[in-house]
Amino acid sequence: EAAGFYALSKRVIQLPVSLISRATGDVFKKRATDEYQKYGSCTKLFDRTVFYLMLLATFPFFVLVFFAPLIFSKIFGSKWILSGDLAQLLAMMSFAQFITSPIGSIFILTNNQKWDLRIQLMLSMLVVLVITIGYYVFNDLKVTVMLISFVYVFKYSAEFYLARKFSKGKK
Repeated sequence: EAAGFYALSKRVIQLPVSLISRATGDVFKKRATDEYQKYGSCTKLFDRTVFYLMLLATFPFFVLVFFAPLIFSKIFGSKWILSGDLAQLLAMMSFAQFITSPIGSIFILTNNQKWDLRIQLMLSMLVVLVITIGYYVFNDLKVTVMLISFVYVFKYSAEFYLARKFSKGKK
């Protein structure tokens, strides 16, 4: 049952995030490649892309943080309020993903895939750890989802920091 609540909250958030992030990422990758090859950096494009993604995302995620349980109960029925609660807990993670995913091609473009691999390995270990802690220490779905969300926000923050650094080129 808990998996169903989690799956619904994740699916509702991830669909628009994935569609917009993928489209933005495709455009960013093409333009960043052109700029990086021409100028040796693509920081201006990076900053501009992040700025517009933040503008686009701020209001919807603000609404999600404050009104997700109400929205979920109105659309899916009162038995799905828990999915709305989980969506609230996943909102910051999804916001960070929305901002960071489109610019992730920087790792490949700048030949820094090793850093992306390190981040993914760290993520895997931390997710296993927080799921274990959430289940065995807290035995609470909301706490577990909150811990997972924190780990992903940390991961996306590290990716963002490194991608911004790599966008500057080798100076």
